[in-house]
Amino acid sequence: MVAAGKKEIREWFVKGVERGKKYMLVVYDLMDAPDEMDSPYYADSDADAVDTYCAVSSDEFCSVMEVYDLTADMEEQLAEKRAWRLPGLPDDDDDFGEVFMDSTGIKDVIQMYFDASFESSGEKMAQVFHDPAHIYGHGDNGALADMDKAFFVKLVGSPRPGPKLEYPRQDEVLSIDFTGEDTAVARVKLRVGNTLFTDMLCFMRLDNKWGVISKVFSGVQVGL
Repeated sequence: MVAAGKKEIREWFVKGVERGKKYMLVVYDLMDAPDEMDSPYYADSDADAVDTYCAVSSDEFCSVMEVYDLTADMEEQLAEKRAWRLPGLPDDDDDFGEVFMDSTGIKDVIQMYFDASFESSGEKMAQVFHDPAHIYGHGDNGALADMDKAFFVKLVGSPRPGPKLEYPRQDEVLSIDFTGEDTAVARVKLRVGNTLFTDMLCFMRLDNKWGVISKVFSGVQVGL
């Protein structure tokens, strides 16, 4: 894989501006051929940029190398050691560490998410997600599954077909990474029935309340 140079990034930046995009994420894909270059991913809004970051980060073979704000000065960002304009990231790197100090609010939401999943509680799950949230994963035949909050909450609270099976509770927080004062990404594992899920939960603090704005999930079958 070949790292993109400033020439390519300038071209991608201009193309994004011409298309009316707000952010550009430069993505490294380990599975690409060695002679292929990093790729640009564009986003229309703050939420879309965080959403795209979550989707890319959920792939173990991909990494977001840089994030450019297409509404800001291009040359200023190119002059930075690493452009990282993901929404919510403070401009002063010296202050950035402060946002790592208290993840209590996020951990409380994650615990609610674990409880709702284990108890099949739509009422509790509704408290986990912000109203505009979307949930993404693989559906039938590998197609994209895209659920809004209302559909997902109803799905969680619906009785499952067949006999009720007991299964051991299994949930774990793998990581919580702050991307800004009001944005964060959490990676978690949890078991629902005979499926062990790995979820990427993208958080935003809106009206002083932490909640999940998007979720990307994948799962593997395990024995009961």
